[in-house]
Amino acid sequence: MNTIHDRDAPVAEDYLSDAARYFSWSARSGLITNAELRKLDQTASPRRLLAEVRKLREQVYNLFADVIDGGRVSRASLAPIDKWIHRAWSDLEFAPKAEDCLSWKSSALDSYLPLKRVALSSLAFMQNLEPERLKRCAAKGECGWLFYDDSKSNRRRWCAMDTCGAIAKMRRYRQRLDT
Repeated sequence: MNTIHDRDAPVAEDYLSDAARYFSWSARSGLITNAELRKLDQTASPRRLLAEVRKLREQVYNLFADVIDGGRVSRASLAPIDKWIHRAWSDLEFAPKAEDCLSWKSSALDSYLPLKRVALSSLAFMQNLEPERLKRCAAKGECGWLFYDDSKSNRRRWCAMDTCGAIAKMRRYRQRLDT
């Protein structure tokens, strides 16, 4: 979901701008292993694939943003996520010796496997969610990323202290110097 750099900025960079970047990101983020990446059937239409990636990304982002904002989530807005959860479950099979007693069917190793895993991860996240820990980065008008605050005090404000947090602190420091 956090794959758009400076989501709230006038010109945002989409980290998933083409199929190659999508597959690379999927491996780097741990959605698929490097071994799975090598076996993945990557013959899906890039245009259709990226349309599905962007649609699911926005739905997951909107779902979590609604939780942060305390809003109600409509059934219709959940439909794309629900579709991917059902697709994922249909590609799993009972395997007593596998982790969680489930394994992916060989036919599941397609271009859409990362999306199936995003949907299942979103479901697991929502099942165990402490809503007050889900937050939006405080770098207003710039970042727009969402994050889970796992700090002990639950007082984290930025998606990452070394980027948005450092920039905000430097701005405040410069403002104090100017006054």
